[in-house]
Amino acid sequence: MKWPLVRWDEGAVELGWVVVGEGNSYRLRKLTKDGDDNAVIYVDQAVMNVLKWQKERQDAERKRLGSAWTDHDLVFARDGCKLYRGEAGGPQDPEKVSARWRTLRTRLRLPEQFRIHDWRHSKVTNDLGSGRTP
Repeated sequence: MKWPLVRWDEGAVELGWVVVGEGNSYRLRKLTKDGDDNAVIYVDQAVMNVLKWQKERQDAERKRLGSAWTDHDLVFARDGCKLYRGEAGGPQDPEKVSARWRTLRTRLRLPEQFRIHDWRHSKVTNDLGSGRTP
């Protein structure tokens, strides 16, 4: 996600970009899902609070790193914990995100075949089943 796509006043997020691997690097690609290149999801206040916390944390990290931060306007950018090729602020490595997911999945005792994508679908299914709008 990119910060300009967070609609703070509406409690919504535009789904406009995705990070894709390209050799040993990554790039942002415009996301189109089901032909809708401006899909918007509305989230509850808890999600907006997490995004606000993330923005504050990231602003502090950006300030701490100064010129070592390359701003791509990414909500979940690479931080400066271990500066990797000077790419703080750039896209996170998808393999490392997957590794973190596997660790979390193990801690939660979820089946090995349970993917991040499945979690999203489970949330929507559960919301619909309880009569809520996802």
